[in-house]
Amino acid sequence: MDPVMIITVGLIVYLGWSWTLTLKKKRCASLYHKLETGFVSITIDDVPSESLDEILELLENYGVRALFFVNGSRCGPDGAGVKKIMDKGHVVGNHSFSHYFFYPISRQVIINDLERNEALLASFGVARPPVRTPHGYHTCSLVRTLHERGTPFCPWDFMLWDFLPLPLWALKQSLLGFIRRGGGVLCMHARKRSVKALAFLLDMLYPVTKEDIQK
Repeated sequence: MDPVMIITVGLIVYLGWSWTLTLKKKRCASLYHKLETGFVSITIDDVPSESLDEILELLENYGVRALFFVNGSRCGPDGAGVKKIMDKGHVVGNHSFSHYFFYPISRQVIINDLERNEALLASFGVARPPVRTPHGYHTCSLVRTLHERGTPFCPWDFMLWDFLPLPLWALKQSLLGFIRRGGGVLCMHARKRSVKALAFLLDMLYPVTKEDIQK
């Protein structure tokens, strides 16, 4: 299939999905986990990944802390990636074990997969991690269930499409639009192309790095 057609169809599906999530947000907003944020809160999904070290180095250079949502299926038995995140002072979140496409799956199947990942993260020293389901999928019923068991649910205000093969200039324009609209909770993904997009964002927000200060 033509790549342009794939992206176009993806955009249409995403817009419909975003509209549905917006309606849900109005009904469930009081149960969402509130991040203590300034202008922009950076959250990064789908970790650990091969880009994790570069992302951690970038954040450290700018003195910025982020929230990393971990998939258990990506973790090694020793949890080295998770421990790197914690050692750098970042927060670890639960992004499910399997990263299912949750749409047609029952609430209990989702909870079971989240609990499996929560148990794994606990073995690495992570207590009561906030949850973000894959693709942000949720229902008010699911959010209420998580709330009742004391599990924070963390949505986003803006998701960068860095999981698609988009050119860097398009990602930069998306980030500029996000900033112009007032910022908020940003969802990025731990991809190779995300590293340059993150560097662009951090340079906008924090033009003076720790290295500059030390010179």
